[in-house]
Amino acid sequence: MEPERLTLQLLQEITDGFSEERKLGEGGYGVVFKGVRENGEEIAVKMLRRDYSGFDDKQFQKEFYNLKMLQHQNIVRFVGYCYETQHIPFDYNGKQIFADQTFGALCFEYLHNGSLGKHLSNRFVNVKLAIHPYLQSMILKWLNIQPLHLQFPSEPNKSMISCSLHLTNDTDDCVAFQMKNLKESFLGPLCGVVPPRSCYTLAVTMREKLELLPEFFELESAIAGSNELLDFSSYTAVGEHDHFFTKAMQEGREVHKMKLSASYAQIKAMRCFRVKLMLCFITHYYLLVTLIMVDGICACADDLQPASTIMARCYPGRIPVDVHPTELWFLINISRFVHIWNYEKQDTVDYYYTEKSAVQDAKFIAREQWFVTGDHHGSVQVFSYKTKSEIKSFKAHDFAVVCLDIHPTKPYVLSAGRDDLIKLWDWGKGWKCVRTFEMQRLISQLRFNPKDANVFASASANGLQIWNISSYSCEFTLYENESVECFDYITHGDQLYMITVSGDNNARIWDLGSRTCVHLLEGHKDCVCTVCSHPDHPILITGSNDGTVRLWNSITFRLEGILNFGLGMVTTIACLKGTRRIVIGHDNGIVLTEINTYDLTPTREKTISATENEVQTAGQPGVETMVHTTR
Repeated sequence: MEPERLTLQLLQEITDGFSEERKLGEGGYGVVFKGVRENGEEIAVKMLRRDYSGFDDKQFQKEFYNLKMLQHQNIVRFVGYCYETQHIPFDYNGKQIFADQTFGALCFEYLHNGSLGKHLSNRFVNVKLAIHPYLQSMILKWLNIQPLHLQFPSEPNKSMISCSLHLTNDTDDCVAFQMKNLKESFLGPLCGVVPPRSCYTLAVTMREKLELLPEFFELESAIAGSNELLDFSSYTAVGEHDHFFTKAMQEGREVHKMKLSASYAQIKAMRCFRVKLMLCFITHYYLLVTLIMVDGICACADDLQPASTIMARCYPGRIPVDVHPTELWFLINISRFVHIWNYEKQDTVDYYYTEKSAVQDAKFIAREQWFVTGDHHGSVQVFSYKTKSEIKSFKAHDFAVVCLDIHPTKPYVLSAGRDDLIKLWDWGKGWKCVRTFEMQRLISQLRFNPKDANVFASASANGLQIWNISSYSCEFTLYENESVECFDYITHGDQLYMITVSGDNNARIWDLGSRTCVHLLEGHKDCVCTVCSHPDHPILITGSNDGTVRLWNSITFRLEGILNFGLGMVTTIACLKGTRRIVIGHDNGIVLTEINTYDLTPTREKTISATENEVQTAGQPGVETMVHTTR
């Protein structure tokens, strides 16, 4: 059903002139009134604030088309709109003049049950419910903070526990923040910069469970100027933010402080209600206030008991990760150990020790039930995870094997080594090398083209080179004579793009058809290390030395959200096909998180922290919000 165009005069009539009696509520972008039409139909009329700086024709048109596309039985219906410009008389220097004034309104079906807050609770008492503490939020001058009360799950024999803090910046300025009153037992840094009109999710994680939590956590925030906090890594972030806030206070600038309480909470099974959603009007996109859950009983994420140990980790560094295409596994290699990890059961399936040298890369060959590794001494080893035995081992390169990739249909493995050679191996011919490609400098990644598997790309100091397996020479080079460290393919229908990283704070989008750079993803505070294009959702993911992961819309290339897990530099990102889950490798651990593809914030995390002798997992309450009462 198409939304109806409504006049401003009609809206004034059905809301009694936008009277206080008809006022339902208000937010940062408008005031909502109850309207009653001549036929008795009731609607909610959201009048957009005229003083909002982002309010223009283009922006209104974006919001209008976004709302039209959101058609679902559990989402409040978008029934009408108004966008009028009127000539209004004003007094100017004692004279009457006429000026244009634009009025905008969005109209939705009216829900009789009142505010959503009346139906959210952690206790069921005589049908009268209160807002669940985890859903409470507050706008602190520049940031919308949620939750105000940090609830850490209390689980026996669990040393690492975590809770998410969501910061939404609805202003046109960058807002810096930092958490204070923290002990050394918390992972960090717990500070950062929230860009304009975006969301930042911070994982507040304890290294060890504290007997007593701090009485409160203090969150400081202040506007960051265009030349401030532009360049810092995960290791220098704390010092840079301390200096920024000290300077801001010395200069008499506004620094806002907020105290967040915290407690341990036993999370029980919850009864979920089907409710309808209201949409928050936020400049570029819509955030869902809550998710729909079907009637019945469901278990919170914290009822899942993850395994406590999966691997040894004695030093920081890159953790290569590969995801199995059909099993619920991902492959992790650290030093001479290769682990197959079941991310659903949060448990190790098996692990393998490679005797010759430290593993540099590892890939599944799912159709053979194998995985293949390349090591520091230039050897390739092939293991069967079905028989748990080594299938083949051979010398592939004179120096270290840097990276591998598997052909999707043919019995081919690509390898690249520190000897600056790319080789194609055919396991159907006894692992014979069937082609050696021209010499490259400092190759860092190989990947077959998802639309044409006879084509592959290589990232090296020579740029991003495109090859065909039938030729010894490359077909063409993107970003020639510039170092490319990492890349991924982006598919838009029949079109193919690539995203690349080149050792600076940006990621570049390339059109393979025109062979030109069409967009620059900017905003990271240190070098971008890794990129990934989600295979099932329009999301690009970039990870940086600044310790954050950024989520971008792969169609509009707009920043959607930032994630910070406090585990140091981001080194690897992999997507679990057919799900919304992604695996993020950091210097000091691995995170398995689920992305909410509506607002692109994480909805459930399992943080795997690297310690001296073991890697622990930590669950936290899902922020994919449920409307519930305790059972």
